[in-house]
Amino acid sequence: MVPPVSRCFDMKSHEDFICLSMDKNPLHADPQAARRLLFGRQVVHGIHGMLWALDRLPEDTAGGFPKISELKCEFTGSIHIDDHVALNWVEGNQSGYKGSLLVEGRVVTRLVVETDSGMRSEGPKIPGPPPEPLVCREVLAEDLAGCSGKVPIGFSMDLARKLFPRLVDNLSCARFASLLSATRLVGMECPGLHSIFSGLKVAFHEWDELLSPQMVYQVVSWQPNTGLIRIKIQSPQVQGTLECFHRPAPKLQPTMSEIVPRVKPEEFAGQHALVVGGSRGLGELTAKILGAGGAQVTITYHTPVCGTCQ
Repeated sequence: MVPPVSRCFDMKSHEDFICLSMDKNPLHADPQAARRLLFGRQVVHGIHGMLWALDRLPEDTAGGFPKISELKCEFTGSIHIDDHVALNWVEGNQSGYKGSLLVEGRVVTRLVVETDSGMRSEGPKIPGPPPEPLVCREVLAEDLAGCSGKVPIGFSMDLARKLFPRLVDNLSCARFASLLSATRLVGMECPGLHSIFSGLKVAFHEWDELLSPQMVYQVVSWQPNTGLIRIKIQSPQVQGTLECFHRPAPKLQPTMSEIVPRVKPEEFAGQHALVVGGSRGLGELTAKILGAGGAQVTITYHTPVCGTCQ
């Protein structure tokens, strides 16, 4: 057992990773939008936690950084801003490690790393950061089957070294860039806006000179009943599969103009209602119905979201 380590994923490191990865999905980057989504608040990128775990891989028997040949990672839970995360690495067989990230004793990430002492870590340099995506794409469920495309790979070396110094110096630029691009692919490109990254399984290989510095992807499996998507990826030094979910879009409550015709004007006249959590969800709907019926309504909320004042 390798001695465990821990850290806090604070807002500064989270914002730095957004700049590095350019994955600006609202689930991660927009605190107000994130309140209306599945987890109720901002979520740290799963790839952020994975790369930190890899950066803290224990030294191999020769006293150097392990030469990674295969990687499997499962995101089984969520990490939130200011969560304290514990990392445990266990040496597996003679050529690998098993790791886990835990929040309050709950496993949120599982990793399996295979190593090969003969694996070369060198490779041609990768261009700097790719052009920033203008928008977070919204791929509709009916368009997911067979969806394919390309995303450029590249990153800011200075920012990468700030966040993951050991990993950047010991993993080839193309391999690091490919792992980093995986979160941008899922969060910004396919499925994009309504996505949850659930895991990956990739193999590293030598530089393929026939491939340009980009990640080619294709959806090879889409299960509408569960929302599970499998995406095949290939870049100059990485190939494998990403898994993610197409999550339901947030439900928008009816507007006051839609509610007023359905409620008698004086149905709640003379009543004073206190609605706790009245900025969204059922609280928002209840407050609107009461107000439409003539009640005097007071609402409370933890953080105002778009439309609270209306």
